Amino acid sequence: MAGYLAHHDDSSTASVLYCELQPQQGDKGRLVMYDNENCEDCLSEIILTPRTTCTEKVGISCTCFTVEQHLFSARTIAERKLWLRALSNIKVKLQHGAPEADEEALRHYRVAILEHARTTGCNDSQAVMDALLRRHVKQIEFPEMPFGYSQDGFFAEPLQPDVSLHAMGVPAVMSLAKQPELAGAGDAPLDLESETPTSFTTGGGTSAAL
Repeated sequence: MAGYLAHHDDSSTASVLYCELQPQQGDKGRLVMYDNENCEDCLSEIILTPRTTCTEKVGISCTCFTVEQHLFSARTIAERKLWLRALSNIKVKLQHGAPEADEEALRHYRVAILEHARTTGCNDSQAVMDALLRRHVKQIEFPEMPFGYSQDGFFAEPLQPDVSLHAMGVPAVMSLAKQPELAGAGDAPLDLESETPTSFTTGGGTSAAL
């Protein structure tokens, strides 16, 4: 099988290489890396043996895996699993000394790889990725606004209770002509406009003025 993989070159550089996993030949297999799919210039190769380490990187939606000291990254998780499965099959055949694959065996390999890629969605142009953090809606209960503030946060002067005389049914300004009507029976109207002092004589003959 073959396909493009991202390769970690160093701490600041990564390259996209066309990698070809070749079937076992004798007691070893090969993972060859080319510049493109024309497979004209071989940039590097990894010799596969039964002791070759092939591991996957653990992470959320991580598509990275390692072959010996080389770090690769596939496009999707399904594609990474396909590469690791194919590498594992090569290691198992080398461990058990399986004979070299002929044309019929290679044809079966290719059909099985294409069927697995179709069922797992390895060749999909856009992979479905789960959200790293799921949205959680939290209900926030705000405290009631202090007295004198509206729900919008603006200060609103509270309404004062109406304790005016008009609200009690008593006119605010009362004319002097209506005073006798409110006076009790037998009471004389008060003459508020008169400023003439009223005098009376006490028992000792002394008069006093009010």
